[in-house]
Amino acid sequence: MSPKDDTVRDAKNKRRIAFADAALGAAGHAVTGPETRELALQVAAGKLTGDEAIARALTGTESYDALNEQERDIVRQEWAERMETLRGGLNYEEGFTAAGDSYSELDEDGTLVLRQPRG
Repeated sequence: MSPKDDTVRDAKNKRRIAFADAALGAAGHAVTGPETRELALQVAAGKLTGDEAIARALTGTESYDALNEQERDIVRQEWAERMETLRGGLNYEEGFTAAGDSYSELDEDGTLVLRQPRG
């Protein structure tokens, strides 16, 4: 690839970033963190897809703030689904009972109830 090709490619990527900055600015957002800017440059350069950026945000390897609004919506939906699955698998009563620990909770009326270990 020639230096001219590099210059053209860099100019296109800068225009893409400027467009994204303008859109975010119009929505009242700014992307200023160096890691976030680098992620945006990778997406603009085609080195990273939007899906890959989302995956990195979900795993904590990249900043959520670097994602565009649509990608943020996808991340929030995925987080919500993951949390629902995690909450569905929780059974504190079983855990406390197995450990022989007492615990307290609120009943349907909001009254505090102390649960003693069985046995």
